[in-house]
Amino acid sequence: MAVVNGEPGFTQLKKVNVLDEFLLNGQTVAESIDIDRVLDGESVATEQDPTGIGVAGAIQIEFGPAVNTSEDPVNLLADGTVQVNQTGLYRIKVATQFGRDAAAGTARLLFRVLINGVQAGRSINYNLINANTTGYFENDTWITLPQGTALTFEVMRDSSGANNGGLFSFTPTPDGGNEWNFSPSAAIRIERWNQTPS
Repeated sequence: MAVVNGEPGFTQLKKVNVLDEFLLNGQTVAESIDIDRVLDGESVATEQDPTGIGVAGAIQIEFGPAVNTSEDPVNLLADGTVQVNQTGLYRIKVATQFGRDAAAGTARLLFRVLINGVQAGRSINYNLINANTTGYFENDTWITLPQGTALTFEVMRDSSGANNGGLFSFTPTPDGGNEWNFSPSAAIRIERWNQTPS
């Protein structure tokens, strides 16, 4: 759902170039598109592990050092909180790498998004049956967020599973100068859609 020229409706991209046309409630609307990347964050933590099983053991996911300030459209705090400083339509892209390295039994990991401390949408469940297992998850959403919004992300080990697992990073082995980039436990990218009527 998007809002174009003050009218809510589903937006469908018809073609892509400098001047794009959209269908809004069955009518073509010409808009000049400008999408800015406003934030990138990447955790440098080797692991981000819940402190135990159940809700009490859940942890907030961090995405590395603080990025931007309150003068920017959004800024990232070192604890992983995203602060929205300017109302807008934002693309929030979060990538996590679930993993475990010990214990018997199935580890049941959960991911969720919170807006101002309240869960938004469904929880994402990831079951890791064996030790030394990893799995990738990506959440990619366009959403209109008002100024003053705080976004946080959490990971939990469900109490029905093994008390093991969390978010894991991986550093590829150097191989004669043909190196691969670091694979973080969690990363975030935020883009903003700036819309100008033609």
